[in-house]
Amino acid sequence: MALNFGNKTANGGADSQGILTAQEFNEMVSAINNNETNIGNKADKISVIEVSGATPTQELAPNTFYKFTGSVTSLTITLGTPLSGVLNIYAFSFVAGAANPTITLPSGVTVDGTPSIASGDYVEYNIMDNIAKFSVVTI
Repeated sequence: MALNFGNKTANGGADSQGILTAQEFNEMVSAINNNETNIGNKADKISVIEVSGATPTQELAPNTFYKFTGSVTSLTITLGTPLSGVLNIYAFSFVAGAANPTITLPSGVTVDGTPSIASGDYVEYNIMDNIAKFSVVTI
């Protein structure tokens, strides 16, 4: 819906004050509210879920970021059902509670390399199309 109120003139075109009638103003406000609602309902937001514990087991929902808040020594991950019609990314992070914690991913997921993790490192994984990529940051 296009509303061109910026070109409105009053007094038969004698001035360009852009004075709106009450109905035009209400239509404009309605259009703005609809745009805000449409933007707010977009699926381009990523939810964050915090999971605590040193040895969690978690099914990851697609397009949701999981932050494991304990000092993780062992982590078992399964992948939830992919959403239709969108790119599905499974993502999580944790702080290692031990050197090279045990990370169990579903069969069929290939890890791009072998992480070298020290106790206290921040670790982040992203899984897309059954390929897991990771980053390890010493903090």
